[in-house]
Amino acid sequence: MGFRPLREGSNEAKKGKGALKAKNTSQELAAENENRVALELVNDGANKVWIAYGKTAAAEEGIPLSPEGGSKVIENYSGVVSVITKSGESLVGFIEI
Repeated sequence: MGFRPLREGSNEAKKGKGALKAKNTSQELAAENENRVALELVNDGANKVWIAYGKTAAAEEGIPLSPEGGSKVIENYSGVVSVITKSGESLVGFIEI
């Protein structure tokens, strides 16, 4: 299952797809969605990103997402998903299923 973000900088979590520039401060990538079956994330940026279940992500903690194409599918989780980089920015595309 692959995809490309529709627009850089868009965050259309309510529509189920989009992209977000992860930064060195925690940001919510996907809101809680009890109808979510899976969430696929792709790191299209040059920096490593960490994924957290919940509202606060911390660099070097949680699930790492490698730069330049690293991907992860999260299943059986309907809560908030947040992202962070250690430094710089990295574009993370996502799609909710």
